Amino acid sequence: MIASSIIFAKKIPGFKNIEVSDKMVLIKSCTFLMILTQLSWKNDAKFDWFVDTFLTVDTLRVFTAGMEAETRKFREDIGNAKLDSIETALMMVLVVLNPDIPNLVNPIIVLDLHSRFKEILKKYCTEKSQNLDSYYRILRFVPYLYNVEIIHKECVRSGHVLMPDVQLPALFAEINLS
Repeated sequence: MIASSIIFAKKIPGFKNIEVSDKMVLIKSCTFLMILTQLSWKNDAKFDWFVDTFLTVDTLRVFTAGMEAETRKFREDIGNAKLDSIETALMMVLVVLNPDIPNLVNPIIVLDLHSRFKEILKKYCTEKSQNLDSYYRILRFVPYLYNVEIIHKECVRSGHVLMPDVQLPALFAEINLS
């Protein structure tokens, strides 16, 4: 799932124009959010696997304590929103292209891309439903997801402090502990 999130980000038009260090920062900040969005939107057995694995296994629960309610609420909210695949993909693009992430070398390029994709989403929603209700509903998910990411990182870091001997997969550790 991490690899597919990275592939998704790399396929965003204009992503290749972002500086390499900024690409790394953006990918590290959004990988969990893209996985959560995909699992929640599809509403299939993979989400149940995620819950059964990360939210109930005692060792792993240390790394997720505090985010279960937010994760479940997001799944319910995204299901109720009934987004189509294009709306979901554009929302994920906006999540990836977060110009407010600290340590971006060139946030202006990211902001420009973010703004362009907001306009694409706005146009799509207007053409689809002749109003902006779905556009604004989708935009409300973006800061909500940013908050979920903060909670997620705090949980992983706290869990690592409590259980430093637990070996985390290398890519997972790189994304969440650096």
